[in-house]
Amino acid sequence: MSILPQNHSEKEVLLDCIQKFFTHYHIGKLLHRCNGSKEKGVSSVSILRYKLGNIFVGKSMYMQQRTGSFKEKFSKNTFYRFQNSVKTNWIRFTSLLQLTSLTKIYLYNGEQLNIKEIYSKNKKRRGKSKYLLSIHVIVGKENQVPAKIVCVRNKANRKDWLAFLCTDTTLSEEEIIHIYGKRWKIEVFFKTCKSMLNLIGECHSLSYDALTAHVAIVFTRYMLLATEQRKNEDQRTLGELFFFLVDEMADITFNRSLSILMDALMASLQEILRLSDAQLAIFTADFEARLPKYLRNALHPEAIAA
Repeated sequence: MSILPQNHSEKEVLLDCIQKFFTHYHIGKLLHRCNGSKEKGVSSVSILRYKLGNIFVGKSMYMQQRTGSFKEKFSKNTFYRFQNSVKTNWIRFTSLLQLTSLTKIYLYNGEQLNIKEIYSKNKKRRGKSKYLLSIHVIVGKENQVPAKIVCVRNKANRKDWLAFLCTDTTLSEEEIIHIYGKRWKIEVFFKTCKSMLNLIGECHSLSYDALTAHVAIVFTRYMLLATEQRKNEDQRTLGELFFFLVDEMADITFNRSLSILMDALMASLQEILRLSDAQLAIFTADFEARLPKYLRNALHPEAIAA
């Protein structure tokens, strides 16, 4: 049984959704720019539209022709010539489509600008600053949401830069960078699945269920490798790792650990540098002021409660 219902009305909804996508992002023009020409008098965009919708139907062209449900105005040979054509630059097509569909426009100082235009209009921070630029924008047209964009240097290419968007404008720039740094492991996960574990290229089925099963199998491969790696490098049990990693971990554990570290640091400073209580208080206040907000809150949970 297919995950997607196969009745006629829902099939029409899917095809209508694909048609709106083609119209909104001008797929025909993008194909033309990438040398996607007609095949035997049939436009390339109509063949591509059929190909995109075919995967959600759960039947190949062969089975559609066998059952008499194939209603397109092109033959099987035309379809395969389109797929095997060396003229169409598919890499350029996907790159252009990505730029068209993912370019986000923000409201900044009363103007509708993309991120590159915003970056070029502002003066960047220099020296050893952790970020180049931090600005406030408005996201969305109907439901407008205030957001903060933080631009940082790309460590892989010093001439390039990266932009982080956060809708929690109360967070500091350092906290936003820290949170995005944690998310990097997610990118590593998908890169490993695609490049090493055959997420792409191994499964050639047109069935939605078969593709879903294939993705689950690839993810299971990753979990198998991750488990073996942990066994060889980390002596903690899965339960211990779970309680260490989950966001719902008891705050008291973290708060208590941080307090112990701070007490040990203050004791060492007083013992080695012979600081007076007044000097130690000044140092502590300055040190805590430099910490991210979530660490300051962890050190003084009573202030939050109040």
